[in-house]
Amino acid sequence: MGGAFGLSRPINDSFGLVTVDNLAGVRVYQNNQEVGRTDARGRVFVPEMGSYVENQISIADKDVPMEYSLGEVSRLVSPPLRSGSVIRFEARKYRAVTGKLYAIVDGRIRPVEYHEIRTMVDGKELSFPTGKGGEFYLENLQPGTYGATFEFEGRKCAVELKVPEAEETIVDLGGIACE
Repeated sequence: MGGAFGLSRPINDSFGLVTVDNLAGVRVYQNNQEVGRTDARGRVFVPEMGSYVENQISIADKDVPMEYSLGEVSRLVSPPLRSGSVIRFEARKYRAVTGKLYAIVDGRIRPVEYHEIRTMVDGKELSFPTGKGGEFYLENLQPGTYGATFEFEGRKCAVELKVPEAEETIVDLGGIACE
């Protein structure tokens, strides 16, 4: 079920497989009773779920590392008789990208302060502001290269935001200049 194979005691009713995006050690509850902790692949088997009734399946959000965000921590599942249900809890690793934008005008480096910057992410336009000193902050930007544009003193500027693969929660791109 759900790409998993395992052995269990006899199953008389419905059952479930809870997954928490490859996070090990997360407590899983059925109707507020602990049924187990996720294994190294982020899975735990729930052997006895009541058919045609709501089974509350929840996870202990305190067991999820701080750098992950959860979409939900509880679900109601009402499976048919003698069936298996895969109950997925999405845990996305939080990632912040910071840096500073500069413009080179007449040979002088100037911070791009309080401007609206535009870039394309997954086919959608994303705009974000810069702050004092040209500082910017973005959340959950995947590794890759993103072209960003803005206007500075009546001129159109284009820069590339190169987001590297990194394990850190906050990735600092440093200073990025537009000529």
